[in-house]
Amino acid sequence: MTTKVLVAYGTTNGSTAQIAEAVAEVLCKEGLTAEALPAGSVDRVESYPPGRRGRRRPPRRPGRR
Repeated sequence: MTTKVLVAYGTTNGSTAQIAEAVAEVLCKEGLTAEALPAGSVDRVESYPPGRRGRRRPPRRPGRR
């Protein structure tokens, strides 16, 4: 069974989309089924197996580690 991976991204200038597509391409070369899609266009994630999902972290405050 091939693992299906979603690389969802948000971008303003297009650079994040390019990175997401490069990540999906590498995953495909490694034998996975991967696709990069804008996060806003993803309606359902049920077709992707559950796993570790990334999330946006809040920005750090200046002077804090």
